[in-house]
Amino acid sequence: MYHGRIQSVRCVVLAALAVLLTACAELPSTPIPGTPLQEAWRSHQAELLTLQHWSLTGRVAIQTEKDGWNATLRWTQQDDAYSMRVISPFGQGSYELQGSAHGVIMRTADNQTLVAQDVEALMLENLGWSVPVAGLRYWVRGIPEPAWPVDTIALNDEGYMADLQQSGWRVSVLRYVKQGDLTLPAKLFMHNARFKVRLVVENWEADPS
Repeated sequence: MYHGRIQSVRCVVLAALAVLLTACAELPSTPIPGTPLQEAWRSHQAELLTLQHWSLTGRVAIQTEKDGWNATLRWTQQDDAYSMRVISPFGQGSYELQGSAHGVIMRTADNQTLVAQDVEALMLENLGWSVPVAGLRYWVRGIPEPAWPVDTIALNDEGYMADLQQSGWRVSVLRYVKQGDLTLPAKLFMHNARFKVRLVVENWEADPS
């Protein structure tokens, strides 16, 4: 009988642990509409959607299934047009992407010029990794891509995006910074089944007009 009681206690403990681990693994649910937190988020999101001209400088770390490396990122966005320069350390060269909705041009470290319609395929073929630039344009501002379905989203206590699952990626904003009247991400971690991307923004230049 004593042995039976021990087994029962073990079963209860294991069941409790299973519930706890499941709860920890799940993302917080989407905020309830109409609450003050949701209203703060709605206002913050609308404000950032007006930010169409901006630039950032930061450090990016890429982890693939086989390799990992660090670089400096310089990114300028003017409406749909963008310029992204990825500068590798120790004189290893740099890559530059200039694109819009009509296509993209890549200038490689060995001075090749490549033209494509699909920026993700171009990055994957030449860099060994890729991110959905159309989504990243919004994620770095701390908002979802409006044209894509949102799987889950969680807000912090101030009504800013803390965690997002969209288009097969999980985006976590780990720190925010004030830039004039705006609050923008300063540290992000993004990953999917193949790639992990850490971005630390060292400088934002925002022009809402």
